[in-house]
Amino acid sequence: MQVIDILNKLSTARQEFQTTNGSVINSFVVPFFVDKFDLRKISKSIALAGSRGSGKSTYIQYFSHATRFDKELPLISDDEFECILLYWKPDITYCQGLKSNWLGDDALRFFSIHAALSLIQEISNLIRNVSNHYPELTSELKNKRTFWSRISRVTATDISDLKTLNTWLMDYKYEISTRLNPVNLDGILSIEPKQMLVYLTDALRLDFDKFEHTTFKVFVDEFELLTKEQQRVINSYRKESNKQLNWNVAYKLNSKPTNETTTDQWLQSPDDYDEENLDRYIESNYKIFAAEIFILTLQNSGLNCEVAELTPSFLGNRANIEIRKGKLYQEKVLSLMSNILPTPSIKDLSKICISNNSVRNKISTTLSALNFTEETIKKINEDTSLAITILGTYRQRNFDVKQITRYVHGKSSKAEITSVKDKINTFEFNTLLSLNLQNAFIQIPVYSGFDRFITMTSPNIRHFKELCLSALKQSDDFDTNTIYTSVSDIKPISYTGMHLGAINSSSSLVKEVISYPPHGNKLSHMVNRIGELFRISQKSSYQSEPERDIFTFTYDYAGADKELEDFLNSALSWRVLVEDESRRIKDDKQITSKEFQLNPVYAPKFGISYRKKRGITFSMEQFKTIVSGSPASFDNIKKQYQQKWKSDDSDSPQGVLL
Repeated sequence: MQVIDILNKLSTARQEFQTTNGSVINSFVVPFFVDKFDLRKISKSIALAGSRGSGKSTYIQYFSHATRFDKELPLISDDEFECILLYWKPDITYCQGLKSNWLGDDALRFFSIHAALSLIQEISNLIRNVSNHYPELTSELKNKRTFWSRISRVTATDISDLKTLNTWLMDYKYEISTRLNPVNLDGILSIEPKQMLVYLTDALRLDFDKFEHTTFKVFVDEFELLTKEQQRVINSYRKESNKQLNWNVAYKLNSKPTNETTTDQWLQSPDDYDEENLDRYIESNYKIFAAEIFILTLQNSGLNCEVAELTPSFLGNRANIEIRKGKLYQEKVLSLMSNILPTPSIKDLSKICISNNSVRNKISTTLSALNFTEETIKKINEDTSLAITILGTYRQRNFDVKQITRYVHGKSSKAEITSVKDKINTFEFNTLLSLNLQNAFIQIPVYSGFDRFITMTSPNIRHFKELCLSALKQSDDFDTNTIYTSVSDIKPISYTGMHLGAINSSSSLVKEVISYPPHGNKLSHMVNRIGELFRISQKSSYQSEPERDIFTFTYDYAGADKELEDFLNSALSWRVLVEDESRRIKDDKQITSKEFQLNPVYAPKFGISYRKKRGITFSMEQFKTIVSGSPASFDNIKKQYQQKWKSDDSDSPQGVLL
């Protein structure tokens, strides 16, 4: 299998996964926290919140009947009947089109029909999946006929088997699609989804004794994308959840869906439900989890894996979690990933940088201009990290030639040694970023490596996989006939290849922002304009502070500007912004503890840092101009910061390093 074949299969698999039967067998890595957070064992209604790409849908589907009763499983325990999870992902395009200002009260009727048909389909799929392992279910339903009698009453059609039911569903879904334009409700069924589901699940209990004590849980995915009226309907069901039928939702973190119901009894947390943050569960073991998922992805493309434990069945079995937590196992996994995506240290990056003739000449010129002796210059050049750091900091007011001289000659005090090392830790990587931006012909691979991919994407598995696949496209074997049969056959991707792959993926993800409803244009403005400002800062030859990539603005978040707060919630929900509460910005006048960072995965697009370091404070007027102001208004802000940071950020080709 060639690299191009692997990439094509993975691309096809990502498209086809959306149309499978809902089972994630052999496509799911069981996370370490699964026993602590088993969706079937939580009695209260759950609101599962997680960042886009964190794996909410896949996690729910792992507990759904489609996976628990997958026909590929050799043996099913009767314990699976204690709780059966029904997964419903509404047709969002259809549901969002059901506007009350167009359809009036009929909007909710069409929504109820859509929900009912979707849930009947889930019940049909449940019967099929359970029958794969318990064929007596089919005969019991046929003999006792409670279920088929009730489904016939619900559909107003004589139905007595799954084939007839599925045919009716297909026909009726098409029929409903023809009734919207123009609106025509003549003869349309009137179905209340919750009561229908109570009616049908009760029939299953009566007809098949293994369902007798089953709790049925419904999970409504992408809940935040439903209209407010539709959310109210589902919330009313959540409010009335009980042991027999329990309603749950999943939505993007920070999306703030309504807690209103169709009555004056709103949902209250924690009385009616608990919100669970999936990101917090994932983050603690994200590195090993992401590595396992990518290796599984490569295996699903057709490659083998020499590491005996790294098989789809092993990774998908929760009984193996303790083995996977072990040091020896994790060393094998991380070693395999590091072989494919080796991570250069910052010192390695400095060595790559200093191998450039122009950089060496610049360092030599700078050190001579600072009046270092020849002997001292020689010793500085022996320490590449120190040499690069001096190049980025020699213009600072507190730069001390004598201190550096004592340091390289081994005559510093402990305090001075600590001071110099702290300066290197703070400014070495910062200088490398700046050199990339200042000179078009310098390409230091600052975004390369497995470890950096992890830092830039946590906890977004989707973004991690995108970076890895983009790096694979840069493989030296991409245009060759080299055949791979195993994961370990994949040659290490070059530092430059990973770096360029990260930039390509990052640029694509930034372009994607404009499509995020409902504030796509404003979100795109914010990302591109703030990214540009941080790029101006990073490009400046005078670096008083390292790696500016955090920002805040003067607002107290007390509800005075609802439009602004809604916009910020949307930005956080789409994870365009990441909130940072560590107060890294030094500003005594700051009236808020909320500080923000662009999603770190956007950093390569702008050539800025993905690490949380320093930042700036915008005025409210500046921030609103960045979000929605005219290009001319933003240019005024841009010029202010160019002057402040002494940066010439023209779009012309970068200047020569002299």
